[in-house]
Amino acid sequence: MKKKVLVIDLDETLYAINTFHYFIRFILICAFRKLDLLLLGFLCYLFLLRLTKRISHAKMKFLLLKRIANKQVNYAKFVQEIEKYRRKFDIDWNQFHIKILATGAPYQYAELIAEKEGFDKCIATQYPAEINEDIANYENIRTVKKKNVLAFLRTAHQENIDLFITDHIDDLPLITIANQSILVNAHKKTKEKLRNLPLQNKITFIDY
Repeated sequence: MKKKVLVIDLDETLYAINTFHYFIRFILICAFRKLDLLLLGFLCYLFLLRLTKRISHAKMKFLLLKRIANKQVNYAKFVQEIEKYRRKFDIDWNQFHIKILATGAPYQYAELIAEKEGFDKCIATQYPAEINEDIANYENIRTVKKKNVLAFLRTAHQENIDLFITDHIDDLPLITIANQSILVNAHKKTKEKLRNLPLQNKITFIDY
């Protein structure tokens, strides 16, 4: 049975912010309040490595998630704090039978957002046991996100994405296969690039 499928990005799409940046700040504040000097020192060192471009954003995310893996992090409190940044879309969500939140954000809190918002599936960045040089396959972004979304749809016996909503050209792999896409606050260069591509699907640009 054919079901209507909605796939939506999280950072700067469903939410008007980059949730991971706010999550870093949340962890930093928690460490300061608990006087966790070891964690504070680690965070400062991590920021320095990223600032001097000695590690990538993906590696920084991995190292942070690894460092807090065994700590008591109140992810529910974090989700509650950023709820005010939730965007309101003029879309009838009830018309979709399968709603998927697909994001590069950490699964630890993305899953809570998906549950709160009534999504049927959360596809996010999972913390791996280890990391290697093939870091492109670690984060749930670009072609990895597309592969993971399609893998889930196969388990649900579905083949098409009826509507995809995102804010970034990084999601081009999903944009190209969706029947319809909405780009939120897309940059001028992004709009030009998408308009020049031979895409068969319809693309709509909206600004907030």
